[in-house]
Amino acid sequence: MRHKISVKREKNSERKPTPATSKGKFRAASAFKSKKKAADYSYSKLEDVIKKEIDRINLYAAILDCSGVYYSKTAGKHICTVKLIDDTVNPATSPRRPFVTTTMFAGAATRLPQPPMVGSILRIHRGQTKKNRGGFQLNCDVGIKGAWTLFDPRDSVIPIDKSSKTHTFTAKDKQRLKRIREFANEFFEENPQPSTTLEEASQSTKEFDTTCYILNIKSKGIMTHLLLCDTTRVVKLDVFFNRTMHLSPLSVVRLRGISYPSAKTSSHLRFNDYSNILNIPGDYRSAKDLANSFKSKSTSKNVLEEIQYYLHDSDKPLILGCPSDKKLKVVSLRDLYFGDLLKSNHRVFRINVNVIEIGPKNPSDWICAMNKRTKDQVKMKDALDKNKVLCKDCEYYLKLQLFVKDRAVKTDNNMYMIFLCTVDNRGKEFIKAPTGKKKPDEAYVKKLKRIYKILTRPWTVLDCTIEAVNTVEGQPIFFLVNTELKLTCIIPHCIHSAFSLLLICHHHYLKGCLLYTS
Repeated sequence: MRHKISVKREKNSERKPTPATSKGKFRAASAFKSKKKAADYSYSKLEDVIKKEIDRINLYAAILDCSGVYYSKTAGKHICTVKLIDDTVNPATSPRRPFVTTTMFAGAATRLPQPPMVGSILRIHRGQTKKNRGGFQLNCDVGIKGAWTLFDPRDSVIPIDKSSKTHTFTAKDKQRLKRIREFANEFFEENPQPSTTLEEASQSTKEFDTTCYILNIKSKGIMTHLLLCDTTRVVKLDVFFNRTMHLSPLSVVRLRGISYPSAKTSSHLRFNDYSNILNIPGDYRSAKDLANSFKSKSTSKNVLEEIQYYLHDSDKPLILGCPSDKKLKVVSLRDLYFGDLLKSNHRVFRINVNVIEIGPKNPSDWICAMNKRTKDQVKMKDALDKNKVLCKDCEYYLKLQLFVKDRAVKTDNNMYMIFLCTVDNRGKEFIKAPTGKKKPDEAYVKKLKRIYKILTRPWTVLDCTIEAVNTVEGQPIFFLVNTELKLTCIIPHCIHSAFSLLLICHHHYLKGCLLYTS
């Protein structure tokens, strides 16, 4: 006889989960699975890197300098070289070994760090130290074993960039990040980086590092055209667009690994594959020394003349011609060209635009001459030709076209034109046109060149009053009537001398930014 045995369970006893089977109705609940704890990494100092070979090393360090990403045929991977410092290895405490060179490898260029500025904090996991030329070098093979995380030098625990989708960050990491930031800011505020002036470097074609100002940034297609200067000269540099997205006008930058193409070409710099541009915050010693150098009397006159084209006193708005009619509502170029605004009888409009280009590019070609009696136009270059004898009835005027864009059409590929022709007294006060029969001189042409550079600055906004005029074919064209010039960047008012550039930069941004709105 089989007896039933009853087992009385205690109230607080736990029921074991039923194992999952093909015939079973229950599966193990996810609540019973234990969660994985975040990996606890131990971090080393840079002084440990230069002592012995280490297979796996983790560290926090500040970036002293960084090369661009380039492809190595020997390694078969993309490479970038980073110079790292911390409180144990830096130029101030260890002049013999002022930094640790770190070579980073990856299969794709996008997996390597490209810091936006000097002093950025780099965290490396699972790096490897090896002997190299009598010393030790740190390597990080991203994707195979190593990983990195890039942080801003000022604040925020959110990474600027990282090599993987996820990253660990604990309370201890927060303290480590805080300590390395305090060291980096104190170091860069007290110690300048070595720099070669643009004039000294022009004597050869060797590569050099320098600290300078960005006067102007102009993008065209995949290229960005930079105008750079220090106290010795003004030069141009063409860089791929993706390498300049972190730059802003009137900021201090560190150029690494650049050179002059030849001794004869001293107005352009060559940007190599491994060259790089890093922002320098305005309170770092390198930026302050550059600003103070403009106080010296040795500053080139050409540099001083060039600087004034790109600086303007924001306390006194620059008005070219009469101010635009504030009673008119600001319209967009999209509504003006593709909307129904022109179907009405209203022919005068107000727009806020940026000037992309001015045609003709040579300001001396803006000057035209016309015979009042025969209405014949004289060639533009003949108007300034000293040997050219013009008739007594000839009068001078300006004729040019502005290629403009605004926010509404910023991303499209169309080009929008506004014409300026002072022959019928329309817009004659915008750019002071030659008065009557008085022949323009070289001083007047210099003024036109200054106007050209002011108008084509990326932070200049024109508050325009324009008038629509129909052509013979019935297509409307727009003539400029009155214009007031605005600035999208507010610059400190004390810029009457070159050394006032000291006040322009605050960290790596302009000291105060204002986007003009109506």
